[in-house]
Amino acid sequence: MKLYDTGVYLLNGQKIVPENQADFPVSKEEAAKSTIAYSILKAHNTSGNMEKLQIKFDKLTSHDITFVGIIQTARASGLEKFPVPYVLTNCHNSLCTVGGTINEDDHMFGLTCAKKYGGVYVPPHQAVIHQFAREMLAAGGKMILGSDSHTRYGALGTMAMGEGGPELVKQLLSQTYDINMPGVVAIYLTGSPRPGVGPQDVALAIIGKVFANGYVKNKVMEFVGPGVANLSADFRIGVDVMTTETTCLSSIWQTDEKIQEFYEIHGRSEDYKELKPGETAYYDGCVEIDLSEIRPMIAMPFHPSNTYTIDELKANLDDILADVEKKAQISLDGKVPYTLRDKVIDGKLYVEQGIIAGCAGGGFENICAAADILKGKSIGADAFTLSVYPASTPIYMELVKNGIQVQKELRKTNGRIGSIWDVERQDDTWKTITVQYHLNSGKKVNRTYTIRMNAEAEECWTQIYDSVEFKMGKYPILSQSSQDTEEIYFQQYNQVQKVETDHQMQEHLLAVYQSELKALTIETRKKEYPMATIQFRTKNQCEGISRIESLRGLSDSWYSAEYISNRCYYPVYPSFTGTIALLKEAGVDFTELNTENVSGIQITSYPEGNGNRSGPVS
Repeated sequence: MKLYDTGVYLLNGQKIVPENQADFPVSKEEAAKSTIAYSILKAHNTSGNMEKLQIKFDKLTSHDITFVGIIQTARASGLEKFPVPYVLTNCHNSLCTVGGTINEDDHMFGLTCAKKYGGVYVPPHQAVIHQFAREMLAAGGKMILGSDSHTRYGALGTMAMGEGGPELVKQLLSQTYDINMPGVVAIYLTGSPRPGVGPQDVALAIIGKVFANGYVKNKVMEFVGPGVANLSADFRIGVDVMTTETTCLSSIWQTDEKIQEFYEIHGRSEDYKELKPGETAYYDGCVEIDLSEIRPMIAMPFHPSNTYTIDELKANLDDILADVEKKAQISLDGKVPYTLRDKVIDGKLYVEQGIIAGCAGGGFENICAAADILKGKSIGADAFTLSVYPASTPIYMELVKNGIQVQKELRKTNGRIGSIWDVERQDDTWKTITVQYHLNSGKKVNRTYTIRMNAEAEECWTQIYDSVEFKMGKYPILSQSSQDTEEIYFQQYNQVQKVETDHQMQEHLLAVYQSELKALTIETRKKEYPMATIQFRTKNQCEGISRIESLRGLSDSWYSAEYISNRCYYPVYPSFTGTIALLKEAGVDFTELNTENVSGIQITSYPEGNGNRSGPVS
């Protein structure tokens, strides 16, 4: 990897000529206008002065750690509507591990703001903020501002920047992003990565070279050269998102048919735009990289720029770990004992946890590569854990569609959770389950797993579901007392009725329903479909609804009242004969679906592209 100590000219996107060797009729200032970055910044600058930019972004994006404060500040400053598309994702909060409703409160705030001001709300568990932007927001020649440092979509031809909340507030108030014209540095790529080298290796190699010396600080990194064509879209994205760690302002890449295919795959072919430098483009610096020379890399604490090749780490393990300890003394002010030398076993560094995830690692190709490595192998039966999180639901579904599924078999060792990973074909029925772990610290942690429902799993699942302990955790109604119960509501065919009973009847109905729900089995659920649902509304629910409804007209609280009142409805199966009898005794209008009371059947279908069609069945 070579860092030029002067500016360079790039001829026809292929040949580098150092500034001190150049003899061209075009001036340096004119040639600088031929970079991709200049053309995009010019198209978004409203000042009329390309030295003092006032940028208006095409789109904005935030996640659930930042959007609450941003929108509240904008509202206090006169916000009436979002002037440009503003995406609110729910992918960063982690407070759920200690209980409470803080996450849900933030998410509900985001949803109601999106509805009121015209934004886009992405529910939890759908996508990491940046993967959603890649799949749904990015477009060639456009600019996106995000309230997350890794807002980088340059590989797709979008110049994106990550900033603090105040800059997004300014954009929401139709103001501008004011900066001096940044320098542009060419990242000139040649060759192809060798087998075993991934996008994170390339990114770490670049970061290690340019971070400490500030070579690209507050500049735009423009990826050009013949080596770009040798990288897939996924590979480019994996490198691009980590350019944040170089301290650059933004990034942009030349685009080609591989990026065009990316847009076509996501149904947005119209958003592709071919981007490339002009015939003679001037750059303020250049990082020349032969991709075939990059080796597998590792970043040690306490910054991604503290990089080594894996070979270097293995050959100089004790010296490198000693250096890490010195850095720890600085980072931790000498107040916390810190060492990694106790992880050295038989001269090798023992790793206790592996994670493949996030906006950089959770891509389709990355996970496929890991699956190929793991195929037919195990991570062992000790304390080591490995977690894999696809960056979006579409990526997860594509992995499943392609027959690659990471299978987890759980076990518990000394209070810690271990995992055994394998790669399986998607040939059978799969079920997604959520397991809550009660940790020794007192915290509760939820984890979701996808398991193949073979005969052994079916038997295990049946035993779990049929156990009283499981039902007590799944159905809070089973631990609800008659003293906590204020009202009863019955819902059938989208019609809600309040069950009018005295306290004695209410207590009896609750006890009978709890008994029948507790006795419900998997076999019954396979044979029967719930006829209706029932809600035993608690005093706290009733009080909360009353308080919120008293604010109707004074705030946006109507949604919350409806939300609370629609919570905690439980199924009534045909075999719940005791519950059904008591409901009828209480005067509930209970309609049983059978051949005697059905006068006709109408089936509605939705053929693709033709709207809905419906008609009677004779």
